[in-house]
Amino acid sequence: MRYTKTEKELDKAIGLRKTYSFGRMMYEDSINKEFLLKLINWRNNIPKERATVRIDYSCISVYSNDLEIIKSLEPLAPSSVHYSEIKVEGDVGILLRNNPKHKFRTYFRSKTVPDGFHVELENFLQQYSKSAHPTGSLKKWLKTSGPATWRLRYLDACFFIDYDSEAFLSVLALNFSEYLGKTYKVEQR
Repeated sequence: MRYTKTEKELDKAIGLRKTYSFGRMMYEDSINKEFLLKLINWRNNIPKERATVRIDYSCISVYSNDLEIIKSLEPLAPSSVHYSEIKVEGDVGILLRNNPKHKFRTYFRSKTVPDGFHVELENFLQQYSKSAHPTGSLKKWLKTSGPATWRLRYLDACFFIDYDSEAFLSVLALNFSEYLGKTYKVEQR
């Protein structure tokens, strides 16, 4: 369902799932094609710049600053929709750049981080590699090894992540809220 955009693609995916899959047999009667088609149509019709939809196995996560988009999912599965509101501190400022590559930028705070934080952040950035664009210094910090690993205990305020969807700020806040600094909308100078 993750990459399926049409009914024809869904039929093909269902055909593949009827075969042996992940150590168990998938039976045609356990697949609710009508529900999946409604869900695919819903996903295809929401504006990409206003929401991020993530599908992992049988779980769908929608990240958006527009509550109406999330509420529009409710009629499809009334008992399965759960909301979480993210409170992001501070206002979004404006950052002027000559040729901005991305629309938004969120900085981290200078802060001591727990053991394993860099692994968690690196996994997050790999998972969202199409959406999240970290600064070069952050990438270098994540690759730190050898005798300089003490540096991994300190997050620097010059580290930032660029992204294009305003909804991605919600994803960042869900994962790293206590480490996030200021957020800026990047505009042409």
